[in-house]
Amino acid sequence: MKLSAISTTAAAVGLALASASAQAALAPPTAATGSPTATGLILAIFNTAGTQSDVVNLNYDASAVTLASGNLTPTTAGGAFALAANPTGAAGQVLQVDFGIVPGFSTVAGVAATSNYMVVGGLNGGAGTEEAVVTSVTTPPTAYNAVGNLINNIQSESANWLQTAPNSGSLQDTTGTTSTSPVNGSLSGLRAGQLVTGQQFSGAVGSALGFYDITTTSKHVASDTPYSNGNATDGFFFLASNGDLTYNIGTAGTAPAVPLPPAAWLFGSGLLGMVGIARRRRTQA
Repeated sequence: MKLSAISTTAAAVGLALASASAQAALAPPTAATGSPTATGLILAIFNTAGTQSDVVNLNYDASAVTLASGNLTPTTAGGAFALAANPTGAAGQVLQVDFGIVPGFSTVAGVAATSNYMVVGGLNGGAGTEEAVVTSVTTPPTAYNAVGNLINNIQSESANWLQTAPNSGSLQDTTGTTSTSPVNGSLSGLRAGQLVTGQQFSGAVGSALGFYDITTTSKHVASDTPYSNGNATDGFFFLASNGDLTYNIGTAGTAPAVPLPPAAWLFGSGLLGMVGIARRRRTQA
């Protein structure tokens, strides 16, 4: 085989791999002007030592940010994603979606030191096909009944929101008495560990929360998967103490080392041998 043919084949393989790894581009976030749909993505912030809370429609449908969609696992900047410094203070950069300062954050800003947040969305396709996208401090539960209850609570929040304030993209509550308050309303179970003993889907403002896709594959089995694009840093949300919300995932610069398979080494050594033979023939000529 001629070296030119080898180069052409390698280029074709590289192009095919690049095409296969292409990701759908997520549109940049925009402020919502109304309540979330039943499958909308919701940010909830609440004071762990009081009653102040803030819920925000993030204006994305959960179906657009599932793990299977590929929209939250890009490998390059583009669409909603830009290169940015890691908000946790860790070295290096991340691919980031910046939602900006959260509307109504001042409601809980005065008690940010004792405030938690979570991002949740639920899809309910019927028994065995439920799916939820959630933040979590630890790996979420995979018990089938827990997933169904989780989705019911999330979608009850959207239903209550639609009924009480359909034209509001965010709702603030200082008393903890409304049906949309994560202190005592539909989302309260997610923060208090009531759905699954000890499970917390929320974490402190100023800390990173992992993002997970929970799916049911039968009436008795569920699985949870972190968002990953193959790089060292899995996807995570970060709500800064100034109210800036971001979603972040690792860049190619943080990719873990992947050993070459033996076949690749054999191909490389064979290619070098062919080059050596060609050089000797030219010298003899």
